[in-house]
Amino acid sequence: MKKLMRTLLLTGICASVMTSGFAFADEVIETENNENRPGHERMTEEERLEKQAARQQRREEKEVKRDERQVKIFELTSEFAPSMTDDFDAAFDLADSIRDQIEAAREANKPSEEEKDAFKATVEEIRAQVESGEMTKEEAKEEISTLKPERTERNEDRPTEEEREAKKAENAEKKEALQTAIENGDTETVVEYLEEILSNIQERNAEASEKLNNM
Repeated sequence: MKKLMRTLLLTGICASVMTSGFAFADEVIETENNENRPGHERMTEEERLEKQAARQQRREEKEVKRDERQVKIFELTSEFAPSMTDDFDAAFDLADSIRDQIEAAREANKPSEEEKDAFKATVEEIRAQVESGEMTKEEAKEEISTLKPERTERNEDRPTEEEREAKKAENAEKKEALQTAIENGDTETVVEYLEEILSNIQERNAEASEKLNNM
């Protein structure tokens, strides 16, 4: 029981370890975000800080939701599959450990002020070429991708809007089916869903571990 209560208090949820990339790139590449702004003006310092604050708030809100889902998982295992409690405990512990290691590696690999300045200067040169018509936006994106290849790879791995909507609908159906199984006391179906959830967590842990090894 003590182990279960400790697990319920964990804040390191497996999905959070997937967050990656240098924050400073977001501060200097705003072309796409500003395409609908009059004259394509660049963000002011105040606007940039507001955007960062909003991003941080979204992250915190997601973490709260993940915490709530984790508590729900342990409630279900306690009622329907006590033997799976240790497996979930280990999976979440591993996710927490990987997250901490990734954060530490990211901090260790944080670019110096000189590197930031050099990167910003290069991006400004590219932006100036776009504004003067010497380079197209597509050419600029390609040029910047050579400066930050890991960022480009991360963007390419992101699902499309259609894929996100399809996944959202699929998850909604599964959530409804799981809720029905819980209400009906259908242990077999609930356990099947728990096994699927555990498998997904373990797969994400493996992916995050590989990511950590490549940092």
